[in-house]
Amino acid sequence: MRRKVKWIFTLIAIIAFLILGSMIPDDDLKSRAMAVGLGIDCDDEGNVVACVQILTSSETEGKPAGTRVVETKAKLLSSAITKITEICGMTLTVTHCNVILLGEKLVDSGDACKQIFTLLENTYISDNAYVFACEGTPMEVLSSKSAFGNNASQYLQQLISSYGTYDNIAYKMLRQIIVDYHDLGETTYMPYIRKAAVPPKVPSSSEESASNASSDTEKEDYSYNLNDVVVLKKGALVGKYGEDASKAINYILTKVDKGSDDFEIDAGVVGVFVLSNDVKKEYDLESKTFSASVKIGATVKDFKAKNEADMEETFAYVLSEKELKTCADDLKRKIEEFFEEMKQKDADVFEVRQSFYAKYGKKAKNIKLEDVKLDLKVELSIEK
Repeated sequence: MRRKVKWIFTLIAIIAFLILGSMIPDDDLKSRAMAVGLGIDCDDEGNVVACVQILTSSETEGKPAGTRVVETKAKLLSSAITKITEICGMTLTVTHCNVILLGEKLVDSGDACKQIFTLLENTYISDNAYVFACEGTPMEVLSSKSAFGNNASQYLQQLISSYGTYDNIAYKMLRQIIVDYHDLGETTYMPYIRKAAVPPKVPSSSEESASNASSDTEKEDYSYNLNDVVVLKKGALVGKYGEDASKAINYILTKVDKGSDDFEIDAGVVGVFVLSNDVKKEYDLESKTFSASVKIGATVKDFKAKNEADMEETFAYVLSEKELKTCADDLKRKIEEFFEEMKQKDADVFEVRQSFYAKYGKKAKNIKLEDVKLDLKVELSIEK
């Protein structure tokens, strides 16, 4: 009896699968436009400008797939994205889209966070996607030709996710921006992309004849400088800052495992490669003090003496304790200067107010950033 019931249920399941399966759209990969990068901007008329970098299949077997960049505009982001699907004649999928670019006009307008909320609320894209602001428009970045393989979107994702955190390249995910916007400080940051032209590729001997036979009509190649950072408060632009700001943010808020820096010491200029950082933070409500102890591990990579006669034939320069302190004090000064500038603009980029609240609760809810003092210690150690 049990066996008979089992077969009846099995037969019902097969019939249901055949009937219901025919109702599911046969939406194979050829009918999908797979986006790897999404750009959002605005124009002077108040329209939202959206563009996507879409993977295309290779026309020649054995060659990598290319991409096309499609741009549309509408009054709302959702409408602009829908238009992209209409233009492509394929269903737009963003499953593999881990790069979001915000255009310069959008960031300056103060509406960047509103568009990020739209992305999250409509589940257009993963909340782990990396967010960048860019000089000019996203279209200019996404349609540019990367000098080092991959398309612009994949290059940016690879730079951030595959190789660890550089001391001078900040990063932010979509979900982190949402959290930052809703904490007490209401301040967030993201890397700011500038395109940099790269000289054309030198052809190999096997390519030389073919290269000479046809005129070179290829676009100029580019790399992408991510050393600058954009700071926003309540979505409004606080400012765009340079490499020192990116380092200050990373040393205090993230784990760094690569980078480089040059320091002026009495003997000359020393170059170090950063290997790690370790930070301990404390918050004292009574004195309104934010204490941070930062330890940075590095190795000496280069040295140029002021007096060439002091240079040894074999490079083996060892920094003295005094010289290590000189280097650490230089980093300390740069972090303190950026912290003070953020205080003056009431931009809590270091998440100080939220951290006080997390420790002390309601007693610290109304603490003002301008009243908080920074007690910073920076220690640089050389690792063999």
